[in-house]
Amino acid sequence: KPVLDEDGNPKKAPDGTELVVAAGTPPRRIQFVAEALNYVQDILDEMDADTLEVIVEAKKTVEWLKTTPKTTVDLVIKDKSTMHVIDLKMGEIEVSPIMNEQLMYYAKTFGADDYDTVKLHILQRQFTDDWILTPEVLDKWASEVQESEQAILDGDLRLSPGAHCTFCPANPHGRGDRGNKACPAMMTVLYGERDEAEADAAVLEDDDE
Repeated sequence: KPVLDEDGNPKKAPDGTELVVAAGTPPRRIQFVAEALNYVQDILDEMDADTLEVIVEAKKTVEWLKTTPKTTVDLVIKDKSTMHVIDLKMGEIEVSPIMNEQLMYYAKTFGADDYDTVKLHILQRQFTDDWILTPEVLDKWASEVQESEQAILDGDLRLSPGAHCTFCPANPHGRGDRGNKACPAMMTVLYGERDEAEADAAVLEDDDE
């Protein structure tokens, strides 16, 4: 971070470059990382050492979708009987592992079909939690994703607002960054059909980039 003088202006070295110092990591962030490491170690201690597989920050092609996108998982731990899918969240807004589509996406992509026991984990300061993903729930969710993908490939570009819109910048009631235009489909859900035409016009103005 920049070094400031008594007036709040950046200090400069003799050669004119701004002086900076390394910013410290907040103690609570360090404590959380330590807790997360201990959490993962506890999982490892329960796994079968002879068949243990640890996948860290791995990129993989999503072969169960026709468009074959790529995705990158934080951490997957497997052995002969159990699969753990773990995602680290550094933000302060609570994220639940229950029916978490991001984690189910990772699980399906990294081999959950081969396991009867799949556990999804969110590691987050004050909100760390886990949830058992059953094969039945995973199969139903994956089928819905495949149907949605096929509908898009067939030309259906309708938006379907839902819980997945929580952090979208175009959601006026979102919990993340805000965009300068609101999503027409979400506006209809929130305020009714009477605002749909106005919302569409706001998004489709000629001066928008």
